[in-house]
Amino acid sequence: MKQPRGNSDVTFLAVSDTHFGFGGIPAAHEVLIPKLNGIAGRAFPAPIGGVVAPPRGLLVTGDLTEWGNVEEWEPFAATYGLDGGANGKLRIPVFEVVGNHDKVHGPFVEQQVIKSR
Repeated sequence: MKQPRGNSDVTFLAVSDTHFGFGGIPAAHEVLIPKLNGIAGRAFPAPIGGVVAPPRGLLVTGDLTEWGNVEEWEPFAATYGLDGGANGKLRIPVFEVVGNHDKVHGPFVEQQVIKSR
């Protein structure tokens, strides 16, 4: 059997329920973002071995906001960016999934996610 040329591993990160608009959430993300940006090259636990490859992107699996309001979307977009580091604090592309909290007050967040693609 032929071996694939080069390294075929792909690294993605995933977070969920960012809930911008709830309590102290922005402060929690101020702690998380540098960890996500600095994960490449970190060692995996001993049983796995090796190091984390540079991530190709971050999947945010829903509930980006608490209630789906404009004033909640704006800090999400400012923190995570919408185009891979050019306009946010995260330096990798973000792939957002709309959750039930994002639709509470209508389709605004969903429209923003569609527009960012």
